[in-house]
Parts: sequence; structure tokens; C-alpha cells
Amino acid sequence: RDLRLQDLDFSRWTIHISSAKGQKDRITLLPNKISAELFSYCGYKQADDFVFESERWDALHERTLSNIF
Repeated sequence: RDLRLQDLDFSRWTIHISSAKGQKDRITLLPNKISAELFSYCGYKQADDFVFESERWDALHERTLSNIF
């Protein structure tokens, strides 16, 4: 939900997830199928911007993301 652009590493194809289950940081794979589209979608954003943000420029709620995807 609070995924920021700085959490995506397109050169290593990874996603850094902060404070996941058990309050542990996790690193997972960035799916090959969406990496190019996600890279172009995030091209204009700053490193500390949310990847998926609301109209008010804050993070989208989990339920909203679930409905979208």
C-alpha cells in the first residue's frame, strides 16, 4: 500500500517491502510481465512519490487497490 518509487529496483528486478508481515522488511521479485509498463508509468515521478497514489497525492487504500487490480 505504501509502495514508493524508491522501493522498486528496475536494474535488479526487485521490490523492497518495508514492515511486511511480522514487521520485517522483505525483498521480492518484480514480475517481468509488468516491469516495462511500470517503469514507463513511474517515469515522471520522484523517488519518494507513491507508486499508486490517490487524487490527494497520498497512498491509495488497500481496498481501492484491490478493486482496481
